[in-house]
Amino acid sequence: MNNIKRVSTKRQKEELEYKKIKEEKKAYMVERKFYRCVFCNSKLDPENDDDVGWHHLDGRDGDLIKEWGNITPAHNLCHSDFHHSSVGKLMDNSWYGHFIERIQTAADKNEYFRRAYNGELRRMQKGGVLDMEQYLNMFVNEDD
Repeated sequence: MNNIKRVSTKRQKEELEYKKIKEEKKAYMVERKFYRCVFCNSKLDPENDDDVGWHHLDGRDGDLIKEWGNITPAHNLCHSDFHHSSVGKLMDNSWYGHFIERIQTAADKNEYFRRAYNGELRRMQKGGVLDMEQYLNMFVNEDD
């Protein structure tokens, strides 16, 4: 009986490339003294990554897993809160509003931050935090 591979050979290659890009991006951020959690904006300890993971601003599908501009470091706890909490609960987190401001500011320079910002607006609109008019007024055109 043939066993089905848990991870395809192609995906294994992508994971190796992803690991290399994470290491390069970490070194780049540490060198510029900006190795911080994307969510709470706290400094990360470059000597201890036990509680650090990587967030994909626009998802992990296909080549997005290894796109430099799409990956950013995050505390595992902040990352988990972000993915597993309702937008209402996130609004109670002190870091969430500041996170929204930072990704909005970065949206002009980085397509992944722009998509992340617009995704958060959609999340807030669906969660009843924004009405449709507010959502449309805040939305950043993704074609620019």
